[in-house]
Amino acid sequence: KIDQKSKERIRVQGTFFGTFAGMINGAFGVSGTAVVLAGLFTYNINIKVIVGTSLLVVLFNTLFALGFHVFNGSIDMTLIYFLTIGTSIGALLGPLILSRISLNKADSKIQYIIAMVMLVLGILMFLKA
Repeated sequence: KIDQKSKERIRVQGTFFGTFAGMINGAFGVSGTAVVLAGLFTYNINIKVIVGTSLLVVLFNTLFALGFHVFNGSIDMTLIYFLTIGTSIGALLGPLILSRISLNKADSKIQYIIAMVMLVLGILMFLKA
């Protein structure tokens, strides 16, 4: 059971990381996953719970941002078609790979790898802008 102090910390941190992720998603279209993951990593929970939770948070975040961009007419359906094929394949392979990894020993290594990938992608986006 979670005590009142922990619930308050979860509310404050969750609101902060969620708001920041939403702003990143809406402004840059990058889903805010890195921010959501950073927030979830602070709770010291299992990596599988982190992944599943972040996916659902990002889904809702994306749906709200998508609605705004559809309303503005700023979507290229040809790109969506080809990117969706690739991401669908990756979305099927990712959980299969994750289910085959013994995570008790690898949790911190996976978190480090995710952080490094996000850092590299952030730097590349910054240099591209």
